[in-house]
Amino acid sequence: RSLYRHDLLHGERVEVPLPQGVVAGELSFVPAHDRAEEDEGGLLGFCWEGPRSVPGFLVLDARRPGAGPVARITLTGRVPHGSHGCWMALPRGGG
Repeated sequence: RSLYRHDLLHGERVEVPLPQGVVAGELSFVPAHDRAEEDEGGLLGFCWEGPRSVPGFLVLDARRPGAGPVARITLTGRVPHGSHGCWMALPRGGG
């Protein structure tokens, strides 16, 4: 299984192979900071490792997604397929 990053401006596509047995859902882009460039940040989303029946959360570097996961976090409960993610910046000092 793979993810694909499409660059519509340059007509390029990058294939991002996932680790063996891992299936990922929709990933959300999270900018590294307020003035981040278009691909400066992370791609975050839920995943499922089928052979071991393990739910997880996947973090990829948006500039180098093919380098593999920056982090793969094991979750204690399954997140249903079709769950969507979104990113909302919080005001400074707020939380």
